[in-house]
Amino acid sequence: MRRLLPILVFLPLLVAASGPVQPPRTPLDSELKRARAEQAMAEAETARLEQTARKARGAAERLRIEQAAAERAITAAEARITVADAQLRLLAANLQNTQQRLATQRQPLASLLAGLAVMAQRPPLLAIADRGSTDEFVRVRVLLDATLPVIRQRTAGLSSELNQAAQLQQAAAEARTETLRSREELAARRVRFAALEGEAIRLAERASGQALATGDLVLAAGEEYERLRGAESGSRAAAALALALAQDGSSPARPVAADRRRSAAPLNYVLPALAPVTVGLGAVNASGVRSKGVTMATTRGTAVVAPADGVVRFSGPFRDYDGVLIIDHGGGWMSVLLNVGSAAKVGARVRRGESLGRALGPLGIELSQNGRRWSPALIAGSSQGLSMGGKGG
Repeated sequence: MRRLLPILVFLPLLVAASGPVQPPRTPLDSELKRARAEQAMAEAETARLEQTARKARGAAERLRIEQAAAERAITAAEARITVADAQLRLLAANLQNTQQRLATQRQPLASLLAGLAVMAQRPPLLAIADRGSTDEFVRVRVLLDATLPVIRQRTAGLSSELNQAAQLQQAAAEARTETLRSREELAARRVRFAALEGEAIRLAERASGQALATGDLVLAAGEEYERLRGAESGSRAAAALALALAQDGSSPARPVAADRRRSAAPLNYVLPALAPVTVGLGAVNASGVRSKGVTMATTRGTAVVAPADGVVRFSGPFRDYDGVLIIDHGGGWMSVLLNVGSAAKVGARVRRGESLGRALGPLGIELSQNGRRWSPALIAGSSQGLSMGGKGG
């Protein structure tokens, strides 16, 4: 009877342990759901920003959107790491719970098997010779027949639990791999974000430099405009004329008739320097630009005089020239001297042949009447002399 005692003791325990045990829900479940929701939102926002960046036209706008996309991608990578960590902790907890249940469920079955092993150690002939032992065997047989279905069911349950434990171990390994991959992706995203930040700083520095240069140009233009606006009303006309002369690409005026050339000149005019004329009115240079006046081969420092009586309307640098002088001769006549350094003030009256200053290089002379261009050499030739005549009255 003592040999049957282990079986009789552990059979009820085996039956009691045969019921399925459900793992309790933990706060990790809600944490995992929340982390997955954050990951989905971050990934959707990253995709939207990347699509917007591809459609952006300007470099600054595209860079700004790419920075935002990189920042959201970092958030998405961090969310994936959070999901992977939560999933790993949840799987580890489930695995530990499953292993504990397996250990609990194996104990009665192991005790039953131990009791059967003890019974197997007794010789069958002795059991038959002992009348009491035979009765005990019958009772054990009946009890085993009643519990065998439970044992089979429990064995199948244990096999299922073992398979589940193996799956949990595999899922935990995959979660660890996903965590490592997400951390590597996070590092790459941070490097990309740092590169975009550097590019944004360089773009801002270039834009700032361009803005400063543009501001200097605007400031210079504003100062020039204020200086011209503060001069006499004729100075505004001179500035407009200078701009028109700079933009005018029209062909030279038709030469006057021979009988008119022999008549008195329309303006008592002289060439302003002693130097040969190298470029005439209407000549086309190698770049295809047509000359708006004549050019004299003066050297730096050559004396320059007033070509005719008039009033100085503009004196100073203009565009590509260090020195420009505009003289209003009256009657719509206007002379523009290019590349001349002069101390003449706006509003000063000058007389023909009066010293104006020095040439800064080859001297350009443009002559017009009410917008119509004339050749200074032609007008000077119709006057008393070609260049630097005496002071006229």
